Amino acid sequence: NLERCNILANHKTHLLHLFHQKVLLFSFSLHCPDNKKYFLSYKLRDAVTDVVKVAGSGIQADSYDKLSEYRIGLIDGFANGEDIDRLPEECKIFHEDTREMIDALAAGEIDVAVCDRGVVKYLSGADEKLVPIEALTYRRPLYVMFHDRDLRDSFNASLKKLVKNEEDRTV
Repeated sequence: NLERCNILANHKTHLLHLFHQKVLLFSFSLHCPDNKKYFLSYKLRDAVTDVVKVAGSGIQADSYDKLSEYRIGLIDGFANGEDIDRLPEECKIFHEDTREMIDALAAGEIDVAVCDRGVVKYLSGADEKLVPIEALTYRRPLYVMFHDRDLRDSFNASLKKLVKNEEDRTV
């Protein structure tokens, strides 16, 4: 049921719990888990993460350390990588999801937001009020993570039929 999937997708922490409890057969992963009990698909694509601001806000940062001068919107429970995770806690403001974070940015409750480029584009449509701070954009590979090797292999076989770039197997 698509409506149910949309509701669950907004609660990433809950989804990961369901995956670890083996209620879900697969989950998306931005990194390879430290343990060997999961099986990763071929790389789907690179997830592009931006630090976005309101256009014309005057906010400037050419390094992650400079973000400590601002109120930073983050999604609760999401690891953003060392550069952002090591920033002082007092500058971080946590949100349930990207929609809530974008609304807080538009309302001036936060100065910048760390979020997936595709999600921001989807949620804001043609609205060009939010712009990335290009120097702080980063990419991470995106995989589908499975409990079962055979299910992963079947997924990869189907995925291989859709591959556009055989060299890195991105879709």
